[in-house]
Amino acid sequence: PSAVDITTPVFGQPELLEQMLDSLLAHEAGIEWNLFLVDDIGPKREEVDAVYKKFQDKDSRIHVLRNTHNLGFAGSNNRGFRAGSAPLLLMLNSDVEVCDEGWLYAMAMEFKDEQVGVVGAKLLFFEAYEHPTAAHFPGKVQHAGVAFNLLGQPYHVLQGWGPENPKVSRRKEFNAVTGACMLTRRDLYFELGGLDEDYKTGNFEDVQYCLQVRKLGYKVIYQSAARLYHYAGGSGNSATARFNEGLFRIKCKDLIEYDEFKHW
Repeated sequence: PSAVDITTPVFGQPELLEQMLDSLLAHEAGIEWNLFLVDDIGPKREEVDAVYKKFQDKDSRIHVLRNTHNLGFAGSNNRGFRAGSAPLLLMLNSDVEVCDEGWLYAMAMEFKDEQVGVVGAKLLFFEAYEHPTAAHFPGKVQHAGVAFNLLGQPYHVLQGWGPENPKVSRRKEFNAVTGACMLTRRDLYFELGGLDEDYKTGNFEDVQYCLQVRKLGYKVIYQSAARLYHYAGGSGNSATARFNEGLFRIKCKDLIEYDEFKHW
């Protein structure tokens, strides 16, 4: 039996999915895992199906669950995690690339502390973008923890910093981390009902989950020893961010805590 069940929602983007799977198999995670690819009936059907077949033929730990309609980030993660039985659950985007050996072991070892409920990773912008924008800093930090500003807005603190900066490279407790690569406990996840499916297509439900975990008395940890590249937007999950932000403010108004001053 695996120690970690990984769930990756898939909505098109076969090139990024193939890159993610290649990197996952190329780097020894340091701990046993199973992967559930949850298909959300996106575009490029034939290309996506070809990627599924290639990797299922290559590795028996990779499973495909096909939705009858798009369940979104929350619903697809919930479905994927229900399919397994491992004590630890990893949300992993289809637009990431594993960089190092032992990355998942570094995250999983945090759970030796019974008070740890969630662990996030250091995510870096890809070195090259087909259509670069001002929001992309090639090779720099994309995620090193989520902080809240004075307006109560969550954001990726230290974004754009160098990946080896001491502040970036320090293991630290945060109020939240990103669901692009987030490890948590199965019992805790289902005690909270999984990710909130009221959110549309992948924004803020991961932050709400972290705040709910903290409310129960658990810690949320950023573990810089786990390092991955993240395309940031490549999984197509930002179209309804404004709706989700409004919903988040309603649902989490009593859980939000200003904390950015702790991390600069």
